[in-house]
Amino acid sequence: MEKRASVHHALGLFYFGSSWGQFFKIILTLQCFSRILAAPLVFMASDVRYYRLAMRIFADFSGSIAIPAVLAALLGKWLDEKYGTEPRYLIMLLAIALILTSVILVRKAKKYLAEYEKLMK
Repeated sequence: MEKRASVHHALGLFYFGSSWGQFFKIILTLQCFSRILAAPLVFMASDVRYYRLAMRIFADFSGSIAIPAVLAALLGKWLDEKYGTEPRYLIMLLAIALILTSVILVRKAKKYLAEYEKLMK
């Protein structure tokens, strides 16, 4: 704890009104947690394939959910501001993104199910 406190003092982060100070405190805390989580883990050789598949599925599904939603929200907000129709385009594009995301996830789930079944053999 002494080391972390000296880092906060060196950066001048104890000014409570500073949102940047809060931001840097969070970053330093996350950095400490990431060192703990990044400690080398020992897996059995046969388990590595499952963990790689799981990480690939997680990354693929996360992007497939987040990217359409964020793009729809940004585009909908911009169109609403441009045409003066406050929630109309935002709601329409988010609904389209939801449907598109559902279709994408079903296709990817089928693909990863086949990969998992092949891995089980």
